[in-house]
Amino acid sequence: MSATRFCTRPSTPGCGRGTATSSATPRAPTECSAWCPRSSSRRDPHGRECPSTSTLSPVPPSAQPRQDATPLDGRRERGARNKAAVVQALLQLYEAGEIQPSAARIAEIAGVSERSVFRYFDDMEDLAATAIVIQWERIHQFYEGLDGSGDFEQRLDAMIEHRLRLFDKTIGVGRASAVVSARSATVATAMNQRRTILRTQAVEQFAPEIAAHSQPDAVSRIVDYTLSIENIEYLRSSVGLSRNRTRDTLMSALRLALN
Repeated sequence: MSATRFCTRPSTPGCGRGTATSSATPRAPTECSAWCPRSSSRRDPHGRECPSTSTLSPVPPSAQPRQDATPLDGRRERGARNKAAVVQALLQLYEAGEIQPSAARIAEIAGVSERSVFRYFDDMEDLAATAIVIQWERIHQFYEGLDGSGDFEQRLDAMIEHRLRLFDKTIGVGRASAVVSARSATVATAMNQRRTILRTQAVEQFAPEIAAHSQPDAVSRIVDYTLSIENIEYLRSSVGLSRNRTRDTLMSALRLALN
């Protein structure tokens, strides 16, 4: 137990500790923390040196009193859930082929009022841009995982399968993005970023063949276009090719371009 300080000096006028008394009247011993500042002595009544307060350890943060957490705001939590439901409803409609659904249709799927749709978003364009950007982030992993090892035929097979799988995962939001990008700079920027990723990926996959070609720049552009999601969409939707026939068409086109 640490020693307790006592002030053994008589009270001095102007001491500042309680009411000043006559210098002949001794003050009752008090704790060291209240000792008279005019006293040069820091010893207890037994003559022992009082320990300096600077040696005392501060109270650790874990021992500090904790303040109660702010209660959850039920209205904000409900609003966040409704906003997420609206975004998810629009994405579901995109996947079902409804590229430009009405606010009433979105509200019906989300289970909210039509008025709520515009409570969380400025307009339909704002909602579409938000949903598309969120979906791009969700499917980001499908842009990765390409196997770049092996000979030309092995790399070709891996590349085609990778793009067809990516197309299958992004077809709904991809079609919506093509429509919305004409009116939304946010969506247009996101689409250009994805195209850059895919272009770089394609050129790196066939770097040896492109470098050995007599017209490397031209063949790079051919490879990029052939493997683009837009070209795959054309072959699947406009030409009406099955997945297997689309695969064979892409492989034949790249063999002709790179060999």
